[in-house]
Amino acid sequence: MNNHKKTVLITGCSQGLGLELATVFSANCWNVIAGVRNVNSVDSRLQLANIRLLSLDVQKSEDISNISQELASLPIDIIINNAGIFKEDNLEIVSTEDMLEMYCTNAIAPLLITQKLINNIILGSNKTIVVISGRMGSFDSYSGTGFYGYRASKAAANMLTKIMAHDLSDKNVKVIAIHPGWIKTKMGGKNAKICPNKSANSIFKLINNTHEIETGVFYTFEGQKLKW
Repeated sequence: MNNHKKTVLITGCSQGLGLELATVFSANCWNVIAGVRNVNSVDSRLQLANIRLLSLDVQKSEDISNISQELASLPIDIIINNAGIFKEDNLEIVSTEDMLEMYCTNAIAPLLITQKLINNIILGSNKTIVVISGRMGSFDSYSGTGFYGYRASKAAANMLTKIMAHDLSDKNVKVIAIHPGWIKTKMGGKNAKICPNKSANSIFKLINNTHEIETGVFYTFEGQKLKW
């Protein structure tokens, strides 16, 4: 990794949007810290000189606890909290276990990663924290039935984004949520409309110029503002 380049940390890089984000930032000459569950089994696109693999399963509290020591004193310009899980449910089958798993992964993990790495972000120049959320977590921008656990976890992630944006404003740290679109990934399914590379490239363009974004805002991947 090159000390003269900017650095982004992205969680959930083993597949899907996270993998695409890592390759897009790498292709645009950023240092990339790619959080993956298994550093010994990764896509070949992550095996580049400017990509550092980080063993990080956001469902494991010990992995999150270890990252501040693993990355001590390393300036990080942008954190993209991308790792997430989706489990389909409805009123008849929703369960405590599934709801808590999605809540811990989709909402709590970005908060705790920010807690552990806030000093790294302050050392960086862009000072931006991104939470990959979704319109399904918006009270005003989405309607529909079912998906109780996923929608509730994303609504919680949105609220935590707003709180962090307020708490970190005096440190000149920006915190935003991004709706990546309905992406053709394992999570998004075969009926999704957007390819992961298109979403990743649009997200890169949005957050590469951090002076143009506002803290505490919910954006689409194309840069439009969404209601919380």
